[in-house]
Amino acid sequence: MGIYIFDFDGTLGDSMPSFARKMLEILREHHVEYSEEIIKIITPLGYKGTAKYFIQEFGLPYTVDELIAKMHEVLYPVYRDEIVLKPAVADYLEKKKKEGHSLNVLTASPFRMVEPVLKRGGVFDLFDHVWSCEDFNMTKDNPQIYYEAAARAGGKPEDVIFFDDNVEAIRTAVSAGICTVGVYDDASLDYLEEIKKIANQFIYRFDEME
Repeated sequence: MGIYIFDFDGTLGDSMPSFARKMLEILREHHVEYSEEIIKIITPLGYKGTAKYFIQEFGLPYTVDELIAKMHEVLYPVYRDEIVLKPAVADYLEKKKKEGHSLNVLTASPFRMVEPVLKRGGVFDLFDHVWSCEDFNMTKDNPQIYYEAAARAGGKPEDVIFFDDNVEAIRTAVSAGICTVGVYDDASLDYLEEIKKIANQFIYRFDEME
């Protein structure tokens, strides 16, 4: 039995365009001027990191907790009603579950965001664990989170296959001795060649996997 751990945003879920749109709406609401690089900057940060960045860089008039709450408020209806799974994800997950593997999610998004997408996609019950980084009090740029996730799933780092679209998460997982699969997403297009170099495997769609 293998341990499969999947990122959600940009990996299982086609959510990055919606995330980017809502984050930029918050900046525009406060008449903030931002560079074209803003989405590349905040994509790996998660909600807490993005909130800190917006407050420090742009002076948004919130505490970190207040801004995170605002992000949740504007994004939750989108996750609940609009965001869908990427092509071939459901079929791949069902196949791996039937083969007896442990399926898990590790995401920077809060559980309440990803739960409705997984349920609407008919795959929620296939997972042994759906973890937010909040459950570990760590981000995916800390190798320790992969050791801890492997242990909680009942194995060791060498038992894990980790899927992500983010270059920094993949790089960190590799440093932790994890086998990685890079997943294509438009949001990571500028890092495509780097992801292909450092990941053990790279896919554009899940039906490319055996």
